[in-house]
Amino acid sequence: MQMQRVYEVSEFGQLCKRGRSPFGMTRPEMARKLGVSPTYVSDVESGKFSPSEGYICAITGLLGLSTAEVKAAIEADKITKDTEATSHPIARL
Repeated sequence: MQMQRVYEVSEFGQLCKRGRSPFGMTRPEMARKLGVSPTYVSDVESGKFSPSEGYICAITGLLGLSTAEVKAAIEADKITKDTEATSHPIARL
């Protein structure tokens, strides 16, 4: 039986995926164009790491995303992380 990896995708990650779809661009291709590792792209899109300002600017230009939609997605991810942090059993002690 083969194990499948399950990836949680952040709002920002979903936005990036939708942004690169029309170009038929994969994560590794996008990473190469941005000058970062595919692992970094995956970690940012999954919400494991927050994107740097430079990454945000580069991705906005590369995919033609609006600054407003990128900021909204990042803000939604921050709210989700804050909610998860305060709802964790240890955080409530």
